[in-house]
Amino acid sequence: MSPRIPSLNALRVFEAAARHGGFASAAEELNVTPAAVSHQVKTLESQLNVALFVRHPRGLALTGAGRALLPQLTRGLDHLARAIGSVVDVEIAGRLVVNAAPSFATLWLVPRLLGFIRAYPEVQPRILSSARPPDLLKGEVDVRLTYGLGRYPGLRSRLLMREEVFPVCSPSLLN
Repeated sequence: MSPRIPSLNALRVFEAAARHGGFASAAEELNVTPAAVSHQVKTLESQLNVALFVRHPRGLALTGAGRALLPQLTRGLDHLARAIGSVVDVEIAGRLVVNAAPSFATLWLVPRLLGFIRAYPEVQPRILSSARPPDLLKGEVDVRLTYGLGRYPGLRSRLLMREEVFPVCSPSLLN
């Protein structure tokens, strides 16, 4: 009898945590809290009845079992992603040129790039960061990630996230 497969979500969370070497980075990639990542990893360890990480005050280290599981699991998740991609209506392949402001590209987009490349290995992303908006109607880039209200005639837009902006000043300026 083959062993029961644990939660796919817990496996995905473990893979991200192991790849990033920590719960906080994995949480950012998966858009969950570090506590949620920790909970999923503990659930997986309980389901497998084996420790996958050694928890240190300043980070994590994979156990022997974690090191053995990671490469096979990564290949399995990549295989699942390709299988699912083979049945969707739109095939994504080729070059994808993305434009974003330099700060957004550096702080948000680039840290998520590896996850995108793993999910879509047939796509070659190219990131162009500039403050000057490219002309999407002329095909200068495929996608522009920008701040705005989403009203761009002739183009489709989708809200990616909301942002909270507030002023910060030195205490001496308040006086």
